[in-house]
Amino acid sequence: MDRMGRWATAVLVSLLVFVGCVALLMGVRFPWTPDAESDRWLVALTVATFVGTGVGGALAWWAGREDAVESGGGATVNPPPAGGRSVSQRARAGRGGTNIMAGRDVRIRRHGEQPDGRPGHEWE
Repeated sequence: MDRMGRWATAVLVSLLVFVGCVALLMGVRFPWTPDAESDRWLVALTVATFVGTGVGGALAWWAGREDAVESGGGATVNPPPAGGRSVSQRARAGRGGTNIMAGRDVRIRRHGEQPDGRPGHEWE
């Protein structure tokens, strides 16, 4: 199922659960529900909101996941890395530019000198 289909399913099922809870609580008298009609509506809508939110939250997590990898030899949208975690990045900065990587500054030096003046790598 594609992403749009998952979100449509999540919204539809959440609404059906909400409406079903309201219909159940208004149609069947439980010992803990109040006798007054307006109070019964309030309790039914409150319970249906909590139940619908719980179901909707779980379905939103499911709908928001990345596309799963097909195991039947089909095309994979996001294939897992072969040997574990793999990260590939590219960055570009001009003179005096700063890139923040892993919480530290990486500054370009003019002729590759170290902060103490020794020759070294281009990156700090």
